[in-house]
Amino acid sequence: MKQAVCCLVLLMAVLLAGCHSDIARLEFATSIVAEQVDYNTGSRIKPVYREGIIALMQRAGINPDKIRIRYDKSDFSGRTMELSAPLFDGLTPQQEDALHDALDGIIKAREDEFYLTLTLHPERIDTDRDDQRDDVQTLATDYRVKLDIDKPVIGLSYSLGDMYAAALSGSREGKGEAFCSIAVNISPALPFTDVDVIYQPAEAAVQNTLNEAGNREAASGEAEEMANSNVQPVPQGMVLVRRPEGSHGAYKIPVDAAVTLAGTTPPLQKKLDNKEVLLSTAFINSDSVSLYRKDISALEFQLGSMGMISHRHRKVNYFAMQNLKEKCRAIAADSLGRPFSLSMGESIDRLESLTFF
Repeated sequence: MKQAVCCLVLLMAVLLAGCHSDIARLEFATSIVAEQVDYNTGSRIKPVYREGIIALMQRAGINPDKIRIRYDKSDFSGRTMELSAPLFDGLTPQQEDALHDALDGIIKAREDEFYLTLTLHPERIDTDRDDQRDDVQTLATDYRVKLDIDKPVIGLSYSLGDMYAAALSGSREGKGEAFCSIAVNISPALPFTDVDVIYQPAEAAVQNTLNEAGNREAASGEAEEMANSNVQPVPQGMVLVRRPEGSHGAYKIPVDAAVTLAGTTPPLQKKLDNKEVLLSTAFINSDSVSLYRKDISALEFQLGSMGMISHRHRKVNYFAMQNLKEKCRAIAADSLGRPFSLSMGESIDRLESLTFF
């Protein structure tokens, strides 16, 4: 009898050692389920989400090997992740609190306020007109606006010559370069008509490329040919375009831009300083006439080229455009981080709701 009781206790201990209890349910904005099993982990959860949760646990002082990470098969949208821990030797109350705070912090990050401050340099305006010099004195030195991330905007750069050549050859399709931008709504509106990027003159850009090429090539003719074929416009700064009341003439005011997120400096600032990301209204205002604009209620962060695409008379088919917009969202999330990653791309920043048991 005693031997039977010992065997039963041992059997229950073995069974309970393999038992897990659900500790949390996470719902994301996008599907976390991959099309195929990851044969390295045996999991159907996309690596970006699985690895993100594991990294978060490690930062919270939790051994990830203790936690089972799985998706909820009853959720056909594939957006739900479930976490479970062993009944015995599971998480301590302190570890559970640390995990909860880390996950809840992602959700609360959506409440962080995103601001842009524009500092004007009226002493650097290039104008001889008295009305414009008088007008700039009426403006504030700094303008601080709240930013609300809107949507991706795909710009298209194309050559009329290429379009004519395509038409002459009987083709309806032309080639153009697609550009990724993220539109943001601003509050309050700014008393300007546009935000423009100032580029280095083409001749100077060619000369810079020529100088670099000359260091590598002895033949100046080859270097010059390479410079002219590879020259790219180099952004030098940013200006606000202003049209005084009752005037048809506009002038430009050099300006500096600084962004803050929850009172701190986000990764976006460094990219703005290095001109890797440009602030403009070029694409979002391309369909309106600046003469009739009195203020700006939206801006765009230009993230750069997405390569060459096909278009028909400047129109891109619906499915190709949706793919470009999704790619642009991913670029913004991956390269800029928060706050963009909270509403774009794929990462654990897309966590929307959390339930702890």
